[in-house]
Amino acid sequence: MYIYDYDAELPLNFSKDGNPVKLGTIWVAESAADANKIKTAGRPYIRFSGGKDQLTKLVMLPYLMAKFPYIKWDKVLDVSRRRQVLVSVPGGECNSTHPADAKDSGISDMATSARVFTNKGKSLTPGFQQVDISEYWGQMESIVDVVKLQQMKLLPMFLDKIVEATLSRADDLRWQEGYNKKRGLCVGNYNDLIQADNLLIIDVSASIPRGVSSTMLALADTLREQMKADLIITGGCSKFWKYGDELPSPQELRDMIPLGNECYQFKSILKRDIFGRTYDNIVSFGDFDCPGMLTNREVSDAVGTRVGKLYSFRVIDPKWSWGTDRWEEPVGYCKWVSEVCVNYDYECDTEWIKDLKSR
Repeated sequence: MYIYDYDAELPLNFSKDGNPVKLGTIWVAESAADANKIKTAGRPYIRFSGGKDQLTKLVMLPYLMAKFPYIKWDKVLDVSRRRQVLVSVPGGECNSTHPADAKDSGISDMATSARVFTNKGKSLTPGFQQVDISEYWGQMESIVDVVKLQQMKLLPMFLDKIVEATLSRADDLRWQEGYNKKRGLCVGNYNDLIQADNLLIIDVSASIPRGVSSTMLALADTLREQMKADLIITGGCSKFWKYGDELPSPQELRDMIPLGNECYQFKSILKRDIFGRTYDNIVSFGDFDCPGMLTNREVSDAVGTRVGKLYSFRVIDPKWSWGTDRWEEPVGYCKWVSEVCVNYDYECDTEWIKDLKSR
């Protein structure tokens, strides 16, 4: 048996009426003998033998499905939705006929009137009943810590891949003159710019499956913060946010950016905010839709633009009949990189979408 600490194990920050709430701990019985010992002590417990990590996944599953509904959580977490974690609690603590009257005292001992139970579980032993574990904290207003979700490997792996790749790149683009063979050392000025080193581009137009675009909008703020990235979101209009700018909520982003495609605002953003800059990495999510080729004038405006590596995360349809070489082309809204930059690395990923639902 062991003690499971909600506050330490769950990547959630709990609050009630704007005030932080600590959930405390619960006993976990790994065997029938453990359960008997805990019952004798009259304490709430979980009968579970899968380990803390698996327990955390099952506890989080209903919340994650509600927060990010378009991610294939059963696959990402490798858990079965059919498995249910039940808590055995001493009965009589809450008025089962008037559960809404049981006020939340915000204290750590969850086997008190702080709980609001439906009492639909089957009877165990006199004085005990079973409830779904999600009801232990389901009445509270919880705030997800997306960074901690990533650290605990509770989000799709492609997010880790992007962050690790962009943060691990050397600063070889920052030397204005670089290595001098004659002197055998690096000379010139190192330009440690006080600005974003990376650029994130997300296409949320109608041709992108709604499940994909909704998930990327939900993760955009955390991803750009971890990457230290400027951000372009494009659809029926295109918007730009510098690294450090406050980003609207995912729903506000969806409301302000229609489902169509456009090119004028996108190219204006390139000219005003991107051209002439040095980016260690550009990461772009989208499909074949693009703003069109740059004009000679636009290419000349882009002189001085430098890119270390371009990552293309393509949305593909299994029904497409052409070869994989087409899939490995850069997504449409990052094709401009090849028109204005030379000597950059390139990587394309078409597997990432397998963790997401289309609709």
